[in-house]
Amino acid sequence: MSLSIELLVFMTRVLVNGTAAKEGGALTILNSYIESKSADSQDFFYIFSPICPDVMPVNSKWIRFRTGGFFTLFFSLFLSGLFAVFLRCDKVVSFSNINTMLTFFYVKRVTYFHNMLILESNSIKYRFLRFCLRFFFQYNSKFIFQSYYVKDKFSTVLGLPRFSSVCWPGIKSYKNVRQDTYEIRGGDFYSLVLPITDTSNDNKNFDYALQLLSLDSDSKLRFSVTSSPESGALSSCDCLSFVGSVPHDAFLDSLKRYDGVLILSKTESLCLPIFEALNQQVPVFVLEQDYIKGLYQLFGDIKGLYVFSDFRSLIESLEQAALDTDDYYDSRYVTSDWDF
Repeated sequence: MSLSIELLVFMTRVLVNGTAAKEGGALTILNSYIESKSADSQDFFYIFSPICPDVMPVNSKWIRFRTGGFFTLFFSLFLSGLFAVFLRCDKVVSFSNINTMLTFFYVKRVTYFHNMLILESNSIKYRFLRFCLRFFFQYNSKFIFQSYYVKDKFSTVLGLPRFSSVCWPGIKSYKNVRQDTYEIRGGDFYSLVLPITDTSNDNKNFDYALQLLSLDSDSKLRFSVTSSPESGALSSCDCLSFVGSVPHDAFLDSLKRYDGVLILSKTESLCLPIFEALNQQVPVFVLEQDYIKGLYQLFGDIKGLYVFSDFRSLIESLEQAALDTDDYYDSRYVTSDWDF
């Protein structure tokens, strides 16, 4: 959007670093933040991302920029700061879990932290990220955490940053949300969708899905995965199908065709698909992991969320959900806080 130089001078200029937001939760989070600023007439946003946001702020400029791997770290630590100086920005908001180390006294820094692997993984990439968070001038940045559980984990591993807030990102309230009780079809088998865009991602635990199917001697389970098949052998399996990558809205619209959503991740900061499904009256079956404590800490009892530990308890959870008459919809999931 074109603005006169006079108007731009009196606006707060914000550089938004979303260069690594290509798909999945990262892209959803970036889109939600940008959409929340759509009516902001006081600020001007320079948005660096590989995909143009769905809804742009009234005063903004999108700059196509894509990073991955260590280049994301390099851009966040160095290039984003240089761009901020060049564009005369007053604030840098980073969605890459780390912010610029070029600490200019007039540039505020806000870091949105949403990757638990940085705190838990021993891979070289994440160990180096932890090193950078400790020693590359990050503690004067304001950190935004998605839950108190994530904040506590961060504090335990890296120490509590000087400034921080816990902000729930919320989910969209879609028109096709049904207020009536969702009923599992049951019958001969249960059809579950796995929101996994990359089956080679160890954290998404796709191998555990194959393990569950190997134990399913009665053929009660049918899995649909939101990615492309790894091999022809897997794609030809009767109980396993690959629907490929689908747009976020299309994925949500498809949920009512399934008996539930299956989440097998080893760790997550929140896992928004859980709440997106629940608000469409679709039950969610989650492999028991430590991060689920953070969800209960936020909302207490979560209707429609079934936590299982093995194949047997998954089947029991599916049978229990078939008898469930609760309304899973909760307006708290929709309410968001992007005021930072």
